[in-house]
Amino acid sequence: RWQAAVLFPPVMALWANLHGGFVVGLGLLCLASAWQLGGCLGGRRPPRDVVPVVIGSVAAAAAVLANPYGVELPRFLARTLSRGRPIGEWAPLPLAGLDLLEIKVVGVAALALAVVAVAGRWHGVRGWEVAWLVVTAAATVRHQRHAPFLLLTAAPFLAWAVSEGVRRFAERSARPAGG
Repeated sequence: RWQAAVLFPPVMALWANLHGGFVVGLGLLCLASAWQLGGCLGGRRPPRDVVPVVIGSVAAAAAVLANPYGVELPRFLARTLSRGRPIGEWAPLPLAGLDLLEIKVVGVAALALAVVAVAGRWHGVRGWEVAWLVVTAAATVRHQRHAPFLLLTAAPFLAWAVSEGVRRFAERSARPAGG
């Protein structure tokens, strides 16, 4: 929808001026656009549904240049993001042990729910949302600093699981005894 797509560039420009984490957001936006475009090319989605997302994403990518350093900011980040740093939040997520256990539990639970949602054809789940979840999980494993992205992405899957559990419990509780 155009109403959402017109927000992509100003949000990305603001984000690029406030925090280097915009790179992940831009990558995820490009992933969503590529997914939509693939659906269009595969005949599953009409072009009118894809055009706003693709144009908004391209404009958002250009908008990151609206910073005091211009094109040097993306160049700098491209050169430095792959290097290791002696900063805790840049370290990989420790997979062994109990460190950051809550992030690991939420990530694994959300990924499991995504698989259940896709396998069970959960009403409303979109493939790009699952891909987004997988990408944010991978980014979090690589750098702990991406955990907030993972938690925000996981929230809808976890909320769905809780609401489904409550719904099923209510249905079972409403049945007459012995039925």
